[in-house]
Amino acid sequence: MSAGTPWEVIEIPALGGRVRGLVAHGVRVFRGLRYAQPPAGPLRWAPPQSLASRPATVDATAFGPDAPQDASNAGFAGTRSDGQSEDCLCLNIWSPARAEALPVMVWIHGGGFVGGSGSNITFDGCRLAALGVVVVTINYRCGVFGYLCHPELAAQSDRGVSGNFGLLDQLAALQWVRDHIADFGGDPGNITAFGESAGATSISHLLTSPLARGLIDKAILQSPGPMRGLMPHAEAAERGAALGSLETLRSLSAAELVALNERLVSGFRKVVGPRALGPVLDGWVLPAQDWEAYARNEVLAVPLLLGCNGDEGELFARHRPLRTVERFHAYIEACFGDRTRDALTHYGVDADSGITPAVSRLFGDTQFVYGTRGVARAMSRLQPRTFLYWFDARRAGQSASPTHGDELPYVFGTLDEPLYGQAEPYGQEDRAMSDMVMTAWTSFARTGEPDLPACRWPAVGANDLCVVLSEQIEIRAFPRTAALDFLDQVLGPRAS
Repeated sequence: MSAGTPWEVIEIPALGGRVRGLVAHGVRVFRGLRYAQPPAGPLRWAPPQSLASRPATVDATAFGPDAPQDASNAGFAGTRSDGQSEDCLCLNIWSPARAEALPVMVWIHGGGFVGGSGSNITFDGCRLAALGVVVVTINYRCGVFGYLCHPELAAQSDRGVSGNFGLLDQLAALQWVRDHIADFGGDPGNITAFGESAGATSISHLLTSPLARGLIDKAILQSPGPMRGLMPHAEAAERGAALGSLETLRSLSAAELVALNERLVSGFRKVVGPRALGPVLDGWVLPAQDWEAYARNEVLAVPLLLGCNGDEGELFARHRPLRTVERFHAYIEACFGDRTRDALTHYGVDADSGITPAVSRLFGDTQFVYGTRGVARAMSRLQPRTFLYWFDARRAGQSASPTHGDELPYVFGTLDEPLYGQAEPYGQEDRAMSDMVMTAWTSFARTGEPDLPACRWPAVGANDLCVVLSEQIEIRAFPRTAALDFLDQVLGPRAS
């Protein structure tokens, strides 16, 4: 709904008392509901703790604070929160009026594990809720608050590990939804976790976590980054220790801690290899690499819808410091070693188009497209209701394929409030595409199968079948086959 929507204040019986929210055009919204205690003070770098008590009437008319982060993070753009705080573990709910036992869709935002906001205006759940679902968006700890590994933290833990606090927050939010969503008209037995980028990657990893059992019934992964390998806890803890003692880190302000993110996240790193600030292989939350979990059938084999955009890497290629062919070839060699010549057959520079498209293909394939196909193949062996998409809807007047994040306004029907400011307006074809995507996503949440107006969406199967969401809806094999087969050879065992 637009900023000028005439909201009315309502109260409903919920959470053992009453909750004050807002309603307009048949959709109720409840903002800033806490799902855990503030992870501040002694609870900084601790697993989320259940709320000890609630007031008799909970005011849910304003969005809660966002997780501390650099405000330049693209996932933070468009937030409707009034500010940032370590007291950030809150969620928002959109529910049709008089809803009862409706499918629930829980959105986990992206932001590179260092930022993002569940209050982003692009992620407004009104239009999805109007299609007969309950929509929940959450905040969770990011950056050093959510993923710091440190030997002193591990020594204090009864599990002997640290890090993955952001994933534990997501699990706590999912548990809260399971326990309380019936108060808001949702079906606690039909919960779909959906997310994009780091949010989708988080869900992908949670599917391999024993702690997520019973919390996710279906999943939608938009441009996830799985099958890339998790950094072992010991290595991540060494890097965390290099930031200083735990006493020193606890004495720092939130702003000072946010500034430490860039010491753990290189602005320019190899495209093959784990990251130091994000989910880690800790033996508890995440006991195995994802490809190992799939091989051993130690995953939540739930119905799965996943896919990528036509040019995932373009958003990042704009900022890669590779401006000459020589530098790019050196970078390829650093990543692929003795397979450099083979890599250049897929990621070589075309004399006519220049370096940027080559960097885009390399980054998009290694960070998103490769893992998406890998998870689809692996899950399809365990769960027949596994569905792939390739989003290639091009806006009127634009010849380029959509890049990372461009599908988000289509999924939420918020074409009037895009995540990244766009010069060209959306047209009627875009709105028709948005309607189709929203219908497919909500029907999947309802039944475990996405609906298309003109044909049946095929399961992945042995031929890597996917639906191309473009000007013409097509069913064909997932793109980039030769390049992805090459990455299968050089990145070691994944889902095979």
